[in-house]
Amino acid sequence: DKNPDIYYELGVNYWILSEYDKAISEFKQGLDIYNEWDLKPGWVNSYTALGEVYIKTNQLKKLKKLIKKTEQDFPEDPDPPSLQAILNLKLGDTVSANRNIEKYISVLKDYSTSATEADLMNVHAIIYEKADMPDKAAVYYRKALALEPENLGRMRDLAYLLIDKDLNISEGLELIEKVLELRPDA
Repeated sequence: DKNPDIYYELGVNYWILSEYDKAISEFKQGLDIYNEWDLKPGWVNSYTALGEVYIKTNQLKKLKKLIKKTEQDFPEDPDPPSLQAILNLKLGDTVSANRNIEKYISVLKDYSTSATEADLMNVHAIIYEKADMPDKAAVYYRKALALEPENLGRMRDLAYLLIDKDLNISEGLELIEKVLELRPDA
């Protein structure tokens, strides 16, 4: 019961099941163990997973506090600016959100020299989707797909958003049909 990784794994599984209160409890227990040991977690996901659940449950004050701790412990990691951008968007601060998106993309470019322009459009889309701005997310998923029109993952991402957020179910289904035509085993 003193292995923080077990609590992290439990939290992830509760998150997948959309049992967010239980996920938060498990993630926090894991972080409490690190605090007892006076250590930072071994990886940023110990914080960012909790942050993602805070986003899902709209616990923005807790998210803000968590982001500060994450930036302190992992200053060079790309995830804190991403979480900050989502928080900014949820609070209606688009200027700060854009600044944090650019910071996130800059750090990503440093981490991966192979990131394409379509990848960067996808990053924007994911941030807007997590901020509950599906129309804006769709714009960026479309830009990513336009840059890589045969990319099945890009088609799937846009289709899922269109269907899940009831933006254009028929278009989403058409995209899924195209994915299945191109790759029947998908």
